[in-house]
Amino acid sequence: DLAFVDYLTGLPNRFRCDADFTRCMEAEGPDAAGYVLFIDLDDFKLVNDTYGHDYGDGVLVAFAGYLQDLFGDNNRVYRFGGDEFVVMISRSAAWKLPYYLESLHERGKLPWRSKGKDFYCSLSIGVVESSDREDAQSLLQKADMAMYSAKKSGKSGFALYSESLAVELRQRSKMESLLRRSCENNFQGFKVLFQPYCFNADGSIAGAETLIRMLSPEGSLILPRQFIPLAEYLGIIAPLGEWVLREAA
Repeated sequence: DLAFVDYLTGLPNRFRCDADFTRCMEAEGPDAAGYVLFIDLDDFKLVNDTYGHDYGDGVLVAFAGYLQDLFGDNNRVYRFGGDEFVVMISRSAAWKLPYYLESLHERGKLPWRSKGKDFYCSLSIGVVESSDREDAQSLLQKADMAMYSAKKSGKSGFALYSESLAVELRQRSKMESLLRRSCENNFQGFKVLFQPYCFNADGSIAGAETLIRMLSPEGSLILPRQFIPLAEYLGIIAPLGEWVLREAA
């Protein structure tokens, strides 16, 4: 059925993934789901933006072919959408998980060939172990969260889902919302403080260091180590720095 096949790569698509996962979560024996991998091609957008979608499509086809060769017939590979792919590793092949992850990591260091050009896209991978008490949608969400954590940690690696990871990502999501709202409202919630520099001889002030702090909606203090790395990651550190400069001046 063409409705369940990705037209570009020939892999089963997201609709087939959802249907298969629901069935496999209810199955027993070696064909049941053991692990789920959620894989994203790092910096793939640069390929499309720089060379066009024809070259990007070639990278996706090359990667899809590699996944099919690596995981064979005992596991299921899907193109979930865009540059995201999902792999369901069966229970009978679960013991090969370290081999699969190492193979993906090493292959991600090599170029993908498309229309006579080489493109480097490493791989960020989320890993979650299947549970008999879990529905398919929850399992995919957890694998996606783990992939996001791997990408946030510097790309080209993998992250295994855990409850502590989920808590960390929820906190990060809350902080991201605070930062974005503040940026849209002239950095409301930020506060500039000054640390004076004094001469030892007479205590007179020679200058001051500008410090930035953030207040939560409840009024509690948020320290720079809690928001500066995220502001850098989100690309809003430059406008925030300009705001600090204006406030200090």
